[in-house]
Amino acid sequence: AILEAITSIKEDGMAHRPVEIVIDVSEETYCEGIQQFDFSRLKSKEAYVFDLTGPIGGAAYQAPAILSFEAVFHGRAFSPENGIHAIKAAAHAIDAISCGRIGDTTVNVGTIQGGSATNVVPETCIVTGEVRSFHNESALRKLDEIKETCEEAALFAHSLWRMYNMYAAKRGWKCETISENPTELGGVKEIVFSVEGPDVYSRLKFES
Repeated sequence: AILEAITSIKEDGMAHRPVEIVIDVSEETYCEGIQQFDFSRLKSKEAYVFDLTGPIGGAAYQAPAILSFEAVFHGRAFSPENGIHAIKAAAHAIDAISCGRIGDTTVNVGTIQGGSATNVVPETCIVTGEVRSFHNESALRKLDEIKETCEEAALFAHSLWRMYNMYAAKRGWKCETISENPTELGGVKEIVFSVEGPDVYSRLKFES
């Protein structure tokens, strides 16, 4: 359409001020293509970017970068005294995520889904949200912070496991790890362990 408009202007001999056209690539990957362009080659002092829907004649002078995220927390579905609570881990992460306007960036946690029954510890919890900013770099930095926060929730789970392990050792119980899914930060996304010994059930039955 742009080239057709220029062609029509030339063919019709219409009076028009000079026009410079730049067609770039890799626009969907945060404008990687245009970042390689040497703007000193242009004489124009203003520009229009044809990348907006809406009625003809409308224009936007600013638009934010929008990054959506989804965090999946894995636990262990079981009875309340033996399960690993995915929603608790997610809640720990959400509590640590700063929401609202933060400088030139807006963060929101929009949905949380998890659980299958009121008497079963939820095995999975899915949290979704969004980061918006007029500066792409700021949005990417905030998204990295959210990722680290969610992974730190796994560190919290690891700390709980250490606490139970030390408590079991103090009481002379046998604590054995059945399976473990570690994170790069030294935490655990999921850990399943068994505890055996005298009075284990009576002392841990309310732990969930």
